[in-house]
Amino acid sequence: MYDCKGKVGASDADVQSLLDKTIPTTKEGACLLECIFTTSKVMKDGTLDKDATLKTLEVVLKKDKDKEAKVTQILDACQKQIGKGTDDKCQTAKMIADCLQKQGKLAGLSPSS
Repeated sequence: MYDCKGKVGASDADVQSLLDKTIPTTKEGACLLECIFTTSKVMKDGTLDKDATLKTLEVVLKKDKDKEAKVTQILDACQKQIGKGTDDKCQTAKMIADCLQKQGKLAGLSPSS
């Protein structure tokens, strides 16, 4: 995260927002999300990468089939909702974060689940 902070010029408040599990509201905060999502393979070519995200989360999901099914459902919904996103990768990252948060709540998963 801190490598991305310097790369995009994000503020300490933007970083703190993510640590508090809220979505940053600044342009730099959105670009911080984009950098983190791209680095962690949640995004590829400016769009949500469902397969890579699931692969990245394998360790977290720990063979929990119920949780894996919910995460797959969340990613499917967000992929459908966002599609190719916008030409602005930072804005697309913010859209992805908003969708993941909203769909996660609907599925009964909190950021700490």
